[in-house]
Amino acid sequence: DRSIQYISELPAGGKVFFYWKGLPAVLYKPTNEMVNYLVSLNKVANGSDYSIDSIPEFFAYTLVSTYRRCALMDAEANGLSSLKYIGYFDPCHRGFWDYAGRLLPTVHGGEGLNDLRVIKNYVYISDSVIRIEL
Repeated sequence: DRSIQYISELPAGGKVFFYWKGLPAVLYKPTNEMVNYLVSLNKVANGSDYSIDSIPEFFAYTLVSTYRRCALMDAEANGLSSLKYIGYFDPCHRGFWDYAGRLLPTVHGGEGLNDLRVIKNYVYISDSVIRIEL
């Protein structure tokens, strides 16, 4: 009940980092460019396939590897823009996920990883505010 995110005030491309059940997490609101990018990854990403019209207003998921629970890092923010994909990576072991939280299996080249844990415990308390429940 502690985290309240003002979705209407979060700009496209904006991220809000927080802790959920003791784990680092992010709420990400994609830009139009990112929506197109995420749709283009449908063939290489695990999880849901998206279309331009079906992508959620925002994504919320934990930022820990599904392999050994290492904290994930943003590839672009850490100077790895030369990578073929945009998203989060596990700097300790393996794994790469897009900004929708979908595993990109071709990037890590191994087995045993899953999509990131999606945070579904939220309710809209107005048109522009959600409450993320712990």
